[in-house]
Amino acid sequence: VFIIGLIADRKFHHFNPVLETYIRKHFSATLAYTKLTKVLKNYVDNAEKLTEQLLKALKALEYIFKFIVRSRVLFN
Repeated sequence: VFIIGLIADRKFHHFNPVLETYIRKHFSATLAYTKLTKVLKNYVDNAEKLTEQLLKALKALEYIFKFIVRSRVLFN
């Protein structure tokens, strides 16, 4: 989530096509969706604390979900 958050940051937006290509063509972790959904759920469950982790995860939500979906598709 940390690395995804970095790329989601506006100053690193030029890496977005690289990340998109990686997700589509090279990402192969079939069980990553389980860990990513647990981490995301933990952040949301503790949202009343509004931590920096939660804010970074929300900024990177698009890519987190792309990883989750790709992982789940590969699992099937």
